[in-house]
Amino acid sequence: MPSPDDPLHALNQSLEDLITPEYWKSLCPNLTVSRSLPQTSTPLTEPPGNSIRDRVLRDGFTPLEGTTTPTTGVTPGTGLGAPIPWSINLAHLVTGIQTLAEHGWPAWYIAMYDETWLLGHEISDVVFRATGNLPSLDFLAWHVDPREGQTGFSPHRDRQPADPPSTFRADGTARYTTVWVALTDAVPQNSCLYVIPAPFDPFYIKGDDLSADANDPLSVLTPTARDYQHIRAVPLRAGAALLFTHRLVHWAGRGDSLHPTPRVSLAWVFTDPGYEPPCFGLENLPLPPVHLRAALACGQSVVYRKRFKTGEMAEPYAAKIRAEYQWAEWERKTEGAGGEAPAGTPTKQKPERAAGKGRKRSKAARRAAVETVVDEIISPHPVEGLETGLMGLMFGGDISDLSDLEV
Repeated sequence: MPSPDDPLHALNQSLEDLITPEYWKSLCPNLTVSRSLPQTSTPLTEPPGNSIRDRVLRDGFTPLEGTTTPTTGVTPGTGLGAPIPWSINLAHLVTGIQTLAEHGWPAWYIAMYDETWLLGHEISDVVFRATGNLPSLDFLAWHVDPREGQTGFSPHRDRQPADPPSTFRADGTARYTTVWVALTDAVPQNSCLYVIPAPFDPFYIKGDDLSADANDPLSVLTPTARDYQHIRAVPLRAGAALLFTHRLVHWAGRGDSLHPTPRVSLAWVFTDPGYEPPCFGLENLPLPPVHLRAALACGQSVVYRKRFKTGEMAEPYAAKIRAEYQWAEWERKTEGAGGEAPAGTPTKQKPERAAGKGRKRSKAARRAAVETVVDEIISPHPVEGLETGLMGLMFGGDISDLSDLEV
């Protein structure tokens, strides 16, 4: 594994390097960074008579697999059938994510490369026909190695809106869906996904009890031993995918420490823009400029309690980043403390944090929150020039100017 002294290591990069295609090309020479759509990249199709839409309406999810006729076809399946016929070499993405990790970058910085965006581009027509949703550009990637005791997320729903029925259209289609792509085989031994299908979830549309003393959704859905039989594993071959809605309870299992292959995957979100607008303008697709790719990756770092985002992003996404940033700080301070939250901090009513609404903190409190995150999250990964540069991009100004922040 490269040492921090390697000139390509994240520790040795500046803000300018982050938005320079040559750096990323040098890091992963088998991947590309450009604005030119390859002629080999064509939208995938759903053959007539298939029922991706029906499966998602019924169960809240469906595995997606490839077909032999047409050669660009995608069909609902079991997850253990043929991979989707992507135009790109998925092995290059797997190697890229591993290389990023070796050089100090989180897995989701694979968004710097064209091949990641081509996956979203190629599946977008299939998703639109099945759900009516467009790319939201919300993205994440994982490298889960069971030999290191790693696992994915615990049981959750992707969204807990105040009015869950309003997040479905009159025809029953969900206004928020995710395509989760297995880049390596995803099996129980390396932390594949598990779900509770919608027919066994009375709160799927109705909504959960979000009061502070309420049990988590999985506990509510499994009150008896027999209810555990509703849990369904969703193993996927490399190249297959899982399409699911924001209300599906899902999680990643803990793998076998003797299993030799990490689970590498990525996910793209597709939404109704009236429910959750895209992170930035769709006119930038299919291959957005490098600085927007970097901004998206940095924004995800903040959402997932690591780091950052840019002023050129759409305001709803900027509000989400600001809200998540301060929510994470409040959780850090109150974790295990119990009792009521201090005055001026958000209550633990599990609001839909993407809205970025709530009571204002004092400027001093907001400044303290940012300084704490800089000290405890950014500084342990002291990429020269990124500490203030990315914070400035994220908030559209200097980190000392936080008068517009809300929680």
